[in-house]
Amino acid sequence: MVIKPEFKNKLSSLIKNIEAKSSAEVICVITKSTLNTKFTCFLVSLAIAALCGFFSIFLNLSSVFYIFGVVLCGVFLILQIFPAIFRIILPEKFINKILYKFALKNFNSLGFNEINSKQVLMFFVSLSEKYICVITKESLNKENGKLENIIKEFIQTAKNGNLEIGIIKALRDCGDVLIQSFPVKKDDVNEIEKEVIELD
Repeated sequence: MVIKPEFKNKLSSLIKNIEAKSSAEVICVITKSTLNTKFTCFLVSLAIAALCGFFSIFLNLSSVFYIFGVVLCGVFLILQIFPAIFRIILPEKFINKILYKFALKNFNSLGFNEINSKQVLMFFVSLSEKYICVITKESLNKENGKLENIIKEFIQTAKNGNLEIGIIKALRDCGDVLIQSFPVKKDDVNEIEKEVIELD
């Protein structure tokens, strides 16, 4: 379980309310952490260990392989326990690029790009990284300017420690954009059964 049941129910109710007034399909995908995967941790640990190994050779230190191994294992364990460190050692643009690619991958793998509705919005949240983005089908691209402003406001709210409040407000504001731009039609069919999907 990634989020508390009460919070999940609150998100589900909010999305149902949006879809009752808009022809758009809305889904919220939440993961505990995107960067804190073994593969990502290993790559970063490998890079840092290699750098330390290089300086060990340059400084004529003995036991280069020992230093490499200790640094590799140590950094890997630290990153697994404290994923927030990624924000310190990696550039923010690089991190956001990784997170966006992960969100886009899930948008496609979960089949949201293949459903009949032209207005599909996936609200992606990575809790540990306090990251949020919106993935849409092409028909919603014209609303991207409004959505980007909503995301910027969320980032500021998350930095102040109000993560759940920020998620609710951002989702509600996205809903207002959808309701105004794509009001519900009589023949609308709900194609996505789950409103909230949690990724382990």
